[in-house]
Amino acid sequence: MSTSDIQRQGRSFPLGATLTCDGANFSVFAKHNTAVQLLLFDRVDDRLPSQMIDLDPHANRTYHYWHSFVPGVTAGQLYGYHVAGPFDPSQGMRFDPDKLLLDPYGKCIARPAGRSREAARKPGGSPGIPAQASRPPEGAPTPA
Repeated sequence: MSTSDIQRQGRSFPLGATLTCDGANFSVFAKHNTAVQLLLFDRVDDRLPSQMIDLDPHANRTYHYWHSFVPGVTAGQLYGYHVAGPFDPSQGMRFDPDKLLLDPYGKCIARPAGRSREAARKPGGSPGIPAQASRPPEGAPTPA
């Protein structure tokens, strides 16, 4: 199933994940970012997401809010975000698009066995979670 088959525009409010009778709306505030990817997991210890949904900055962004409606999502859905943006510590921005981020508006946290806070604070990907799909592979030529 392609992303376009499962993804809808969604709404910017309310923030967090909001269930409806036919799915869930996801909305997160991200002012300085350049890209957002929603990752859905089937089980807390899954190393790979069951779905990776790239949010379109034109269809899935309202002001500083990124949002998407995903049909079929039910209570207990596990999810996180990859968020890309500038890396400028002097301005307080430390975006790392390879990190799996929690939803700051989430109502519950599921922590897989063996996860490390120490590893989470270091640069680079979250162990076992694929890097953002829209990033070129390491060593790939980049446009001039």
